[in-house]
Amino acid sequence: MKAMDLADYIIMKANELKKPVSNLMLQKVMYFLNADYLINYSKSLIDDEKFERWDYGPVLRTVYFEYSSNHASPIKSYMKHINIQRDNDNHIVDIDVSDGLDVNSLNEEEKEFINNHINKFLMFNPFDLVSKSHKETQWKKLPNNGEYSNEETLNYYKGNRFW
Repeated sequence: MKAMDLADYIIMKANELKKPVSNLMLQKVMYFLNADYLINYSKSLIDDEKFERWDYGPVLRTVYFEYSSNHASPIKSYMKHINIQRDNDNHIVDIDVSDGLDVNSLNEEEKEFINNHINKFLMFNPFDLVSKSHKETQWKKLPNNGEYSNEETLNYYKGNRFW
């Protein structure tokens, strides 16, 4: 699943459940859903991007910047996405605009997993999830913007699941 599709699906589900997410909460729910998915299926839920170490825990950069205009406010709806590709001289070579989430294009197994597991993360305060993410070995050792390893995430949460 693409990171942006996961983000948009979480936004949609959280709003349906009357538990809208801020950008910070979105990042944490994405991270812990991915950790839970790794434990259950030994593969990542996200196939196009890696989490990075940021001050408030793991973050998917593209998702963060896409929804950063919401600041700490709840995200009311997923949005159209604009992807600008540039060459080495910073000239625009392609612009791709998507209308946002197409629920029918998502893998049914992944949607079912999210539907069955999202609530256990939405019940937390986002700063509690930040605190939980700071206990992880990777967060402690990686430099800022360092990429997380799914293997290390899996190994850590196999024995340190809090949900």
